Formats: sequence, structure tokens, C-alpha cells
Amino acid sequence: MYQFNKATVLVLAAGLALAGVWPTLSRAQFVIEQLASTEILAAGALVEFTVTVRNSGSEAADPGTATVSYSPDLAMPDGLAAFPSQGTFHWPEGQWDVGMLQPGAEAVLVLPGQISMEPLKPCAFSLAELWPHGPGENKRSQQAFATLRTPGVERCVDLVAGAPGDPSRGIWSCDDRVTVRVPVVNLGPDTARDVTISIAQSPALLPRLVFTDARCATPGEATCRLQLLPPSSRAWVSWLELGSADYRNNTPTQLTLTVSIASPDVELEPGNEEGTRLLIVNPPAACPDFDLDQSVTAGCFIATAAWGSPLDPHVRALRRFRDRVLLRNAPGRALVSLYYRFSPPLAEYIAARPAARVVARAVLWPLVCAIERPWQCLLLAVSLAGGALAARRRDITGRS
Repeated sequence: MYQFNKATVLVLAAGLALAGVWPTLSRAQFVIEQLASTEILAAGALVEFTVTVRNSGSEAADPGTATVSYSPDLAMPDGLAAFPSQGTFHWPEGQWDVGMLQPGAEAVLVLPGQISMEPLKPCAFSLAELWPHGPGENKRSQQAFATLRTPGVERCVDLVAGAPGDPSRGIWSCDDRVTVRVPVVNLGPDTARDVTISIAQSPALLPRLVFTDARCATPGEATCRLQLLPPSSRAWVSWLELGSADYRNNTPTQLTLTVSIASPDVELEPGNEEGTRLLIVNPPAACPDFDLDQSVTAGCFIATAAWGSPLDPHVRALRRFRDRVLLRNAPGRALVSLYYRFSPPLAEYIAARPAARVVARAVLWPLVCAIERPWQCLLLAVSLAGGALAARRRDITGRS
């Protein structure tokens, strides 16, 4: 029997952490907060903002860079300056280099502001963000708003609908699905409620163009309804074309996609609630010789049975791999044809048995991991192999 020593366990834990499947236990945890000396918005009024960065963890660390930005209604008053309790603050960049914080310690930045524009808008605000140090993809900041409102205004939002992403790289004549991602963001200080997002196309070339994002109240419709859209957060709402083999993209196609967003809350900057983009969809050179009747109407049978829905992110990842890698070369197309010939009976067996679905997900997981997170999965594989080798050597040493 293998015996795992401390070094082996550490190697395995490191590999799991790098692969994103082991819980990350941070010893340094930072929180940013902001308060205003008043919540009433009045012409020419002076206000004092207090930004606090606190280390609530158990280890001393540098929290990174905090930035402070004012809405257009606010300005830094002449002759006044910001006062940080530690570190350095640079204006007008609004950059605060906080420096090292001990466990339980906090750093405080006090800075003045003045209402500088008339007529008054419904709200004015200061936004403080804390950006973490160190490498990493998709790093997200912590945010803290301090908002001033005119009397009678409960909340203010700033909804922006970005231009739809160009799907020309993801639409092939041998693909049965078209995915387009739309950036929808609330740049205001308050959470938007009852947000409605709609799409339109001209001409209407893509059949059954609907939202499929799980955050929509009722996925599968041409309108997406979000109960809440937090301030300065991005809801990347994707839609999916659920067409059939009747739609063949054999020639370059042009269409205009338009996304619109609305909410009953007070809009700070009207005019940005609609995004429009002309898209050119080019047919591929590698797919027309493939048997469309066999491939375009077929889904990922086994994956769909394993995860229970063709819209599951894992199923969609496998479908993209099929369309963007396998179907673009002769060996891959032969493999897909073989798969569709023998997979339906197995998929029916898996779909009817919960235990079989668990086993199927476990078998497919390495492939999904390699598609979605290739580097992390490579590190995990190397770590597991290293741990197994170390355990094997220890086992052999113990027998000798």
C-alpha cells in the first residue's frame, strides 16, 4: 500500500490549488469601505469622503492599489488636498499606494469634494476600488461607493449596453449553434432592479435567437429579465442560436444585432442603453465537405446525458471543441462521424441512470478541464504524477 508523506501531500495540494479545484485559504483578507460626511446633494456643497482599507486576515500583506474616482458632478476643491494615514496618494489620478498592513490594522484616506455642476443630476458619488497585487487573470476589484442624492431620489443607475461581440470566428456552416456575448454593465452607484435586456436582428437571419444565460429569469426567450444588476458589475449575458440544418451559412452574411437595456430606476446618463453592431459572418473553408446531415442536427449525446442539459457550460465547451477543432480536419471529422454512429444508445443508458451520469461526468471531466483550463490541468496532472511517483518510491524504500 502506498504511504503518503508530508512532502507528497504538499505536492498534491499545490497541484490542486493551481488547477482551481482546491479551496484557496487566504491568510490576508482586505476590505475597502467608504463614507461621506453627508448624503444630501446640494449645489456647491462641500463633502468629505473617508476611505478605509482594513486587513481582516491573520498575515501582514500589501493590499495593492486603491483608486478613488468622482462622478462628473464632483471635483477636488481648490486649495484642499487628500490626507492618507499611510502610503501615498496621487491626484488627479486618484491612486493610493496603501503599503503594508498588519493583521487587524487599517489605513484611512480622507479627501474633500465639492459639487461643481449645475443643474444638479439626481445623484453624485465617489467610487473607491481596491485592486489586488500579483499576477492573475480576470482580477476583480473590491468596490465601495459613497453616494449623494437629491431629496426624493431613492437610487441611481447608469445602464450601458455594449456592442455585441463579433461572432464571425464562431459561426461555421457545419455548426448548429451560434453564440454571441453581450456586455451589459451598470456604472451607477446603486443596484438596478427589474432589468430588461432585449435583442433584435436585421435582417432576421438567425432562427430562434434567444438568451440562454442562467441568470435570466426565464432563459430561452428573446428578452432577458434580471432581478438585480449590482453597481459597476458586468453581466455577460450570452445568447445562443438554436437553429436547424435548414440554416446554411455558405456565403458571407451581414446582419445588424442590437441590444437594449432598461430599468425603472433613475438613469444618470441617458443615451447609452442601446448597443448596435454590423456583423459579417464568413463561411469556413474546412467544413463544406463534411456530411452536414449527420453533424449539424446532432448534439453532444453523451455529454448532454451526463450533465442533463445541452445548455450546460461543460456541454457547450465540448461542442465548441467539436466544431472548432475536430470538424476542421479530416481525422477529426472521421472521429465525430464514428462518435455519432455509436453514442446514442450509450447516451440513452446514461440518461436513465443517475449513477451512470456521475461516472460519465467523471470520465469526461479531464477532457473538459483540458479544453477550458489547459494550463491549470497540466499543472494538476504533473502534480498528481509527481505525488504518485513519490509515494511509489517511498513504498519501494519501505519494502527494501
